[in-house]
Amino acid sequence: MGGNTYTLSEDAYLTVLMHAAKYPSCTVCGVLLGHSRGGGVEVGTVLPLFHLSMLMAPCVDTALTQVSWKRRTGLSKHRGLPGWQECPTNAALLRQPRALTCQAALQRCRTLCRIRNISTVACCPLLQAEAFAEQYKLQLIGYYHAEARLNAADIHPVGKRIADRLAERQPETFVLAVNNQKLAAFSRQGSTEPPFDLMLRESSAAKGSWKKVAAGSSAGSLGLAASSSWEQLRARFLNLHAKGQHAQVADFDEHLDDVSRDYTNPHLLSGATALLER
Repeated sequence: MGGNTYTLSEDAYLTVLMHAAKYPSCTVCGVLLGHSRGGGVEVGTVLPLFHLSMLMAPCVDTALTQVSWKRRTGLSKHRGLPGWQECPTNAALLRQPRALTCQAALQRCRTLCRIRNISTVACCPLLQAEAFAEQYKLQLIGYYHAEARLNAADIHPVGKRIADRLAERQPETFVLAVNNQKLAAFSRQGSTEPPFDLMLRESSAAKGSWKKVAAGSSAGSLGLAASSSWEQLRARFLNLHAKGQHAQVADFDEHLDDVSRDYTNPHLLSGATALLER
């Protein structure tokens, strides 16, 4: 996957930044949906997942063994995967006499979540993310992560395990890490340097060996949709933040508290152009 360009739409970058801005004292994360096209990866959809339970849910990385299988595959393919039976929800699903589609598994997962301690069941959001990707013919192709610490030099090991699980299903998976120091400059000092780091895993490296890619490296680079620019992205972000629009971002943690909070955020940026003109 050397030399790939990882291009996100302006709205995708904005959703990541707004999720981080809403919870500045928390580590936040989510998944990136898009397509792999020869020589590059394109992302247009972001699903914010956690700002609280990522570091507390023991089933997060087990749940990710379910990610990116085709709908027809069902759960029978997962029965031999490491850790599959360790998750209480997975164990219950495993007792079903037939393979389940992602949608059917999601319904059963929701039922079980109502009667279990939801903080220990992380497979539900990933099943929903998979179902969403299938519905729109997208791939779960990336993971984004923003550390709570300003001077964090690396992402949390749990984040790397999530990325590892995604990479097992989709070799071109990448990590979009929010660089907090660059973000501070981007937000307050007028810098147009992208506040993100690209992280890739070498094919020969051990699990968890995700490394930042230096700017200008031949290994890969981050890109912005051709119709936009980093200056335009910065202007939109600051405008939306000043108007409190970042408070409207919903993630899966919020969805657990209030099911009316849709973490696919379909209308989050629909009024962004109008806001810029005010």
